Order: sequence, then C-alpha cells, then structure tokens
Amino acid sequence: MGYLLSWDLVEWIASSRIPANDTVGPEDKLVGKWLNIGGKAKNRVSNKTAMYDYPGTNGRCSHELIPETIAVHRLKSWDQWFHVLEFFNVTAELELSNLYHLE
Repeated sequence: MGYLLSWDLVEWIASSRIPANDTVGPEDKLVGKWLNIGGKAKNRVSNKTAMYDYPGTNGRCSHELIPETIAVHRLKSWDQWFHVLEFFNVTAELELSNLYHLE
C-alpha cells in the first residue's frame, strides 16, 4: 500500500545485486524480501492496520473503516467512495454557510 525508505536504503537497492536478481512479484513483498536477505532495515515500523483495503474487497488486507486510518485502498465504485467520504467527513458538524450550496 505504501512505505517509506531512507535514502541509504534507496541507494543500496540501486546498487545491490540482491534486488537486481529478484524482480518478479508484488513490489511491497519484494522490497521486504530484499531488505531481509540483505540484513537491512532491521528497525521497521508498521501502520498496517491504518492502511487497508476497502471492507469486503480482500480478506487479508481489509477491515471495517476506523478513525485512525491513513489510507483506504481498492475504492473502485462511487458507492465505496461515498461511504468512505461520509465516514471521514470532518465537516459534518459545521454550520452551513451561504458561501456554498449543498443538496
């Protein structure tokens, strides 16, 4: 879904034979595999529960919407988008303004 790498890891990936010789598969799993084989990034942090697939789209990576969410993946229909936008609507409690029109 998403991950960050420090610049030293990016440089290692660019120059190491480990990634160069193992390029088939999902990129997130490959990057983890490369780091494990290379003995790199031993101190990792995961926010996996905060980055997930839309509920019901994938058994292993989906769950109900939660307030601590960072990202929701696999939003493929307008209904799914509306559901997510409604759940995270931080303006719902604000008073209406005459500066815009909502129906």
